[in-house]
Amino acid sequence: MQEAAALYQDLLEQTPPLDGEHHVAALLGAAGPVAQQGDIDRARAMLDEAIGLLGTMNQPSRLGEAYLGRAMFRMVQGDLSGAEDDCARSRIALELAADRFALAQLDGQEAVLLALRDRHEAALERWQAAADRFERFGDAEKFVDALGNVADEQLALLRPEAALATIRRADPWLARMDQPLSRALFDYAGAKVLARSGRFAQARERLDALLAQPVIDDIAGMPEAVRIERARLDLAVGRAGAAEAELRRAMADVLRPELASPLYRRIRSNGWLAWIRALRADGRLDQAKEQAQRFAAAAATGSADPALAQVARAETSVAKGDREDARAACESALTELGAQRGSERSLEVVRACAGMWLDAGEPGPAIPLVGRLGNCGEHAFDCAVLQARLFHALGRQDAMRHALANAARLAGERVIALDRFGPTAAGEKENP
Repeated sequence: MQEAAALYQDLLEQTPPLDGEHHVAALLGAAGPVAQQGDIDRARAMLDEAIGLLGTMNQPSRLGEAYLGRAMFRMVQGDLSGAEDDCARSRIALELAADRFALAQLDGQEAVLLALRDRHEAALERWQAAADRFERFGDAEKFVDALGNVADEQLALLRPEAALATIRRADPWLARMDQPLSRALFDYAGAKVLARSGRFAQARERLDALLAQPVIDDIAGMPEAVRIERARLDLAVGRAGAAEAELRRAMADVLRPELASPLYRRIRSNGWLAWIRALRADGRLDQAKEQAQRFAAAAATGSADPALAQVARAETSVAKGDREDARAACESALTELGAQRGSERSLEVVRACAGMWLDAGEPGPAIPLVGRLGNCGEHAFDCAVLQARLFHALGRQDAMRHALANAARLAGERVIALDRFGPTAAGEKENP
């Protein structure tokens, strides 16, 4: 990238100067390497110049490319509305150029913007359209990248079985990839799918392999994201001390100012919530409360998820015996969640708040909360377990057994504590 940026700069400064068409081409070519080096402002200025010059040329494909690139830079800098405007301008230009390949790239960019606004159904639809187009074009790199993003959105919508099928769809194409960065990003997506499917050993193996690859250091925030996922695995199998140590290191890095972009908000928030849970599980309640307060402060500035920050507060307050504050935090989390349903984010809120009521022996208030998750118990392990808890508390044994059967089918390496559901459930053969 550094060498490419230098070569483009030589072209832009040569005497006599390039003609207008080739000057635009050099600006478009230089913007990516310059941005990769961390100078987003300069890269964006190059695209501003290119867009200005293209206003006098009849080159809609290049204009669409320039707007698409600037949309990406605006998104990285946190200007989501500006990014959406540039995507709209790019679409008009690319439609005029009938550039179907570039339109597939635009679908992916718009999908990222939708996901940042927690519109995961719409984001999934865009990524699926992009993947289908890249498959028809035979572009292995972009097709596999799109599949990784499809799987990520399916996880966000609590569909790990569908995500696993999506990841497997890439198998025949992996040998055709020659970009280590693209393969690393796909392997990271695959590791998350395996983890959410309860295939902990396979997920751990893939995450360990990723951390051993120097190439991930070239992707801003990726080493931290991989360590956060590895720590979440440790937490899931009861290794709270190991998880806390990993998360302490990862969060120190992911909270750096250069990773303040909305692109890292989801990673940062999931990591913070896991860190606070690890501290609690390790018996360090005062430190957990301190981090929950920092999480809430970051959420107030927009750099973290306010709903998950309130989940952290609620769970920590329950652990410290402050049920009144926990209920207040749950009310705030549900307000922040709004109408969102059937997502990984809504599951975190519902599990914390409904769990608080169920632990208190009051299933009534938990009913509408669990109902917000719809039929996700058919597809997601944690949903199925939460539904089983509710049905057990309501004395609905048949419904409880059905939910437990779903949980057992989806468990993978996860263990269901069936003794919590009474002697009938504890005798069920589905217990993994």
